[in-house]
Amino acid sequence: PILSCGERGKMIRTLRRAAYSSNAGRSFVQLASTDWRRGCATACRGYLTTATGTTTTRFASSSVIASVQRRASSVNAHVSCATDGRKLSVKWRPKARTRACVDGLDGNYDTKAKGKELEDEEQDEETSTFHAVWLRHNCQCCECVQHSSGQKLVAWGELGGDLRISEISVRGHSLGVTWVASQNHGGTHVHGVHTVTRTHRGHLDLNWLRENSYSPGTRAKRKKLSRPLFADSLPVLNYDETVQSEEGIWNWLRCMMDYGLCLLRGVPTTPGEIKKVAEEIGPVQKTVHPEVFDILGTEDARPLTIAYSSLPICLHMDETVYESPPGIQLLHCIRYDECVEGGESILLDSLPLLEQLREDCPKHFATLTRVPATFQNTAYSQRGGAVAPLPDLRYQCPHISTDITGRVTGFMWNPLLEGPLCVPEEDVEPYFEAYNYLGSMMDNSPLKITHQLKPGEALTFNNRRVLHERNPFRLNGGTRHLQGVYVNIDIFKWKFQVLTSRLHPGYPVRHVLNRCNW
Repeated sequence: PILSCGERGKMIRTLRRAAYSSNAGRSFVQLASTDWRRGCATACRGYLTTATGTTTTRFASSSVIASVQRRASSVNAHVSCATDGRKLSVKWRPKARTRACVDGLDGNYDTKAKGKELEDEEQDEETSTFHAVWLRHNCQCCECVQHSSGQKLVAWGELGGDLRISEISVRGHSLGVTWVASQNHGGTHVHGVHTVTRTHRGHLDLNWLRENSYSPGTRAKRKKLSRPLFADSLPVLNYDETVQSEEGIWNWLRCMMDYGLCLLRGVPTTPGEIKKVAEEIGPVQKTVHPEVFDILGTEDARPLTIAYSSLPICLHMDETVYESPPGIQLLHCIRYDECVEGGESILLDSLPLLEQLREDCPKHFATLTRVPATFQNTAYSQRGGAVAPLPDLRYQCPHISTDITGRVTGFMWNPLLEGPLCVPEEDVEPYFEAYNYLGSMMDNSPLKITHQLKPGEALTFNNRRVLHERNPFRLNGGTRHLQGVYVNIDIFKWKFQVLTSRLHPGYPVRHVLNRCNW
């Protein structure tokens, strides 16, 4: 017979006290009336086995138990979990979240921008699937992770075998998981094969799981949020106001994160000052050149580099001879006499150009993602008036890097440092055809931004994303003196993430073309 209303209420109250959650008792009311008694018995086994308020789910063949697993496996009212042993399915129900709104995000580069009130917006319901082996690899218990350092302690050999989930539980924001791994060990033809079973009990943070979900919907949302923005003009900030506060530093980094570039005005013209500016982001990135390098215009017929001459310099990114070229480049104008003619700086965001190439000519785009170009630097040193060659720096890679979805994650372009192509014969002509096509697009692009640097201005930009060139100039007896430094791209990204988490939680971190899929 069916339980009376009083009996049902008493059972529900008992279940609520056992599980410390009204969600627990409420889930059983939804069971079919014909399965009520069996459902209550199952519920008692599932909830009353713990005295700490932890909701525990165990495997069973009964459809009612399976229903209990799906509906009542969580004390957290915003999460429900279910597993078939091989995979774990986690459903996050809609929950209000905070979103940081900041003045000046859409072309308003006012240095006095301040954070507005945090606004609430509803998240969509999400369901993510996690494989048992993925969860085991990322277990966060003290046996698997050294909590003081965050480094993993689990050895790769412990992840082998037939790994399955035998039990799951949720308490607050913590997901408890028990894994059972069966592995066959070979023996002699007499003793045969024996099976070794290992069990591990660990846990993972549910918020961490949501942030690191690899479900198609989450990956698409993450890709959309990390998509860079495009500027049709040069963002400008005042240096003094920028360095006065973390908010000012964040706004400067945000311009470079979103748009790839930013101009600082009012930087002291003292030689070496640009290093102090760079160190607001992080340590200066070292190359074979001095940390602070001088670009001192000369009309000498034999300069050590084209940058020191008065000749035009085509669109390029610096130091493509390295596996990890400089990330952020800072160029500081110390002196630019009025008699100097020309020498304007020209900037071009490569991302919209590459997307246009993909759309207009997929064949050329594919060629430049496949065929490796050669970059080399035949440098010279000058000591005591003698010029001596240095050993070549050489690096090979395709011009365009993409992830498994086809998104552009990296770009390498420097005609000034290109060495002899060394590829299979059948790739030579397709490469140069694609190379010339992209070069022509750059020369004729309407997206170029031109700016004449003035003393006290510092041009800061993502060297991995924004190409730069220089018009020819004539000194006319005057001086043109710039100084430059580099900052590693990952240090820049990390600094922005640190300030964002502190000042504007939830603001998206864009892709910086560091050849990373994240």
